[in-house]
Amino acid sequence: MSASNPNYADNVPMSTGQAAISLRTLNTQAFNLTPTALVTLYEIDVSDLRYENDTFNPDEEPVFRFHNNVKLFANEIKWQGYTYYPAPISAQGFEYSSNSTLPTPKISIAVPDENISDLVRLKKTLKSLGDLAGAKLTRIRTHAMFLDADNWTVIGGTPPGYSPDPYAQFEPDIYFFSRKSADNKNYLEFELTSFIDLDGLKLPNRLLLSQRCTARYRGEGCLYEYEANRVTAEHGSDSVLPIGGTTDNGAPPVANRKDETFIGNLLPSSIKAVNYQSNSSESQITAFSSSQNYKVGDAFYVTKDNLKYYYVVIQEPPIGTPPPNDNYYEADECSKTVHGCELRWGGWPIDSPPFYGGLPFVGFPGANRIR
Repeated sequence: MSASNPNYADNVPMSTGQAAISLRTLNTQAFNLTPTALVTLYEIDVSDLRYENDTFNPDEEPVFRFHNNVKLFANEIKWQGYTYYPAPISAQGFEYSSNSTLPTPKISIAVPDENISDLVRLKKTLKSLGDLAGAKLTRIRTHAMFLDADNWTVIGGTPPGYSPDPYAQFEPDIYFFSRKSADNKNYLEFELTSFIDLDGLKLPNRLLLSQRCTARYRGEGCLYEYEANRVTAEHGSDSVLPIGGTTDNGAPPVANRKDETFIGNLLPSSIKAVNYQSNSSESQITAFSSSQNYKVGDAFYVTKDNLKYYYVVIQEPPIGTPPPNDNYYEADECSKTVHGCELRWGGWPIDSPPFYGGLPFVGFPGANRIR
């Protein structure tokens, strides 16, 4: 029972005394013969899905907040400083039974959005992610008398009998989207599962590979290429991470999947352009252009699903020849071994945060058999 909005005006550490008062008033209202209306709020958090799908955006709110108490309010509800929007949402199946089985609720979202801003954002996110499986849903319940005082500003103040209390709420119900159970022109329906529901779960949930990195090269977990704002948001402003694309001293192509380096193995050592480590304008890698006359040693990238794929010219191609084409281009790929990781991070100062001397190798070398 604590306010979760760091910008909430009344967000102060809750003392033991305050917790006792809020709990007592909540119980009093719950057992009252004429209680104020029970308000149910819903939060859908897709932040984990955006990390997994490499669609992270620090400027975009990953939590969507709704309520379906249309008989109580026809507009937004303020709770703990957050705004919850009215939406055509139906949820059922949260009740616990006595047969030792966990509830498996379902939530339905009507397709017409009726110009509800957060519902429009949610549907755009659903379209970009493809599914909500893995997103977190939190059901919050409190009585109308405890809602924020901001709800009553339009009528000039809090009505008699109402006492705003951001700590007076029932224990939140936390579930995760399991699968889409219905999808038609009228509504979307999803099945939910509890985070402690282990039925059908197979262990190990993640493979422990000692010799192979499980991260997607240049994607989430790899860290070899990051956007500047993402470095600051996730690892702090003092972190040193290679930034790819057109930035100097970025994340240049290094080797193919066989750990054959471009300079010294696949290309003559006299070709220096592929290093892209100078501060001149020639050091910038750009996206592939069908009108560009590429020379041996040049590098470019193509973007797919928000991930950049780099290629190096090993033989001068006819203008307009797109990748992949083994006759003219060699793809920059990681072998997923520790050696492949060392080839890319050897020239970087990994003695600073967030690594402090280690490699960001997403594998488990310590899991190997001891002889």
